[in-house]
Amino acid sequence: MPSVILCRRWSASLITLGTTLSLSGLYSAYLIATRLSIPIQVGGHLLLIIGPALFKLGYVLRLAAEDAELSKHNVERQTHAAPLITSP
Repeated sequence: MPSVILCRRWSASLITLGTTLSLSGLYSAYLIATRLSIPIQVGGHLLLIIGPALFKLGYVLRLAAEDAELSKHNVERQTHAAPLITSP
């Protein structure tokens, strides 16, 4: 399993890429569509599908990294906890 730091870096990159692609798709598909050719407009619409998908993957990866980090801290906390006293 990749390290938590690597997962966080990948998640930040995917979220940034997804946001950038979504905004550029919005710009090319709707805001300046009258000045662009049909294939570029189609590409803009495709970016409106791909961008949010990458954003979602990045967010899920971030959640997975946070969960791994929390479970790691819980395991460390349990190993350092005082032993239970049992009566005979």
